[in-house]
Amino acid sequence: MLDPSEQIRVLHVEDDASFSDMVATFLKQEGDRFRIQTATSAADGQEMLAGDDIDCVVSDYDMPGQNGIEFLKTVRETYPDLPFILYTGKGSEEVAADAISAGVTDYLQKQSGTDQYTVLANRVQNAVDRKAAEQEVDRQLKAIETAQEGISILDGDSHYIYVNQAFADLHGYESEELIGEHWTLVYPDEDTPYVRESILPEVEAEGYWHGETTSLRSDGSTVVVDHTLATTEQGELICTVRDISDQKEREEQLLQSTARLEALFKHSPDMINIHDGDGNLIHPNPRLCEETGYDASELTEMKVWELDQMIDPDEASSLWESMDVGDRRRIEGEYRRCDGSTVPVEVHIRRLRIEGEDQFVAIARDN
Repeated sequence: MLDPSEQIRVLHVEDDASFSDMVATFLKQEGDRFRIQTATSAADGQEMLAGDDIDCVVSDYDMPGQNGIEFLKTVRETYPDLPFILYTGKGSEEVAADAISAGVTDYLQKQSGTDQYTVLANRVQNAVDRKAAEQEVDRQLKAIETAQEGISILDGDSHYIYVNQAFADLHGYESEELIGEHWTLVYPDEDTPYVRESILPEVEAEGYWHGETTSLRSDGSTVVVDHTLATTEQGELICTVRDISDQKEREEQLLQSTARLEALFKHSPDMINIHDGDGNLIHPNPRLCEETGYDASELTEMKVWELDQMIDPDEASSLWESMDVGDRRRIEGEYRRCDGSTVPVEVHIRRLRIEGEDQFVAIARDN
C-alpha cells in the first residue's frame, strides 16, 4: 500500500472544463492526499504524462480527437501498468467491454449528485494502492528469483508450488520440473525418515527449523546444504537451502591440517614456541620443555629474552615489527636451561596470523 503521507497524483482528462473543476474540488475535499492535474484532450494528457509522474489517470470517454478508449490504448503502449479509470457519462456494455479489452483498471459512469465523487476517490485510492502492492510483490519475487540461496514454497500437502532458479539449479532441475513434485524427490531415501519424524514435527510445533541436510540431485549425486524451514499463516512451507559442500570440505581439510600440525608440534624433534608481539611465550612444545628443563607453565610465564640469552628486548621488538605476516627470519640464539646452563641454537622465526592475532612461531635447533 502507498505510504499514507504520500500524495496521489491524478491526471484528469476531461473536455468539459466546468466538470473537470468540480471533480478536482470534490476530490480534494475527499482527501488532502489528492493532487489533481487537468487536461482538456487526450493529446494534452499525453504531454502531461510525459512531463510528470502520475499515479492514476481518470479520463472521460467522449472527447474530441481521441476518445477515452483510444487514449487508453495509447497510454498502455508506454505505461502498461499505470492505473487508468474511465469516468464517462456515456455508459453501455459495448463501451465497458472495449475498455476492459484495452486494459482499463476501472470503469465508472458519471451520476448526478456529489456521492459519485466519494466513489471516484475510493476507486482511485484502491487502484493506486493495488498497483503499489503489486509492485512490492514483484520486487520481492525478483529478489527471490535472483537470490543466490535456493528458495522454494510447498503447499499443505508438501508439494512444490514455487521454486526459484537457484533452488532448481542446486538440484539439477528446471524450475517447472519441480512444480507439483513432493519434497521427497530431493532427499536421499535414507534421509526421508529423519525429515518426516524429526524435522517436520519440529517445524509444525515451533514454526521454524534450521540445520544441515543432504539434498539429492537429479543425476543421483548429493550436496550438503544449510537448510531453513518456516511455516506461513496459510499453512505453506518456505524452504531455503544453501550449498555448503565446499565449506564442509574446507572444514574437513582444516581439521586434518590442524591435526597434522598439532601432531608435528607435539612430536617434533625441534624446540618450538609461539610468542606474541610483546615477547610473551604462549605455547611451548614438549621438546622445548625437555631440552630446557622447564615445564610448560614455567615457560609461559617467561619472556622470549629470558629464554634466549642473546636477544635484546628492543632489538627483538624492532625485528618483529619489521616482519609482515608470512615473513621468516633466521637468527643465532642461546637458550638458558633451568639449571643455568645454556645451549646454542639456530632459530627460525615466522610471523603468522593465528585466531585473528599476529603471533610468531620460533623453531630452534641445537647449533
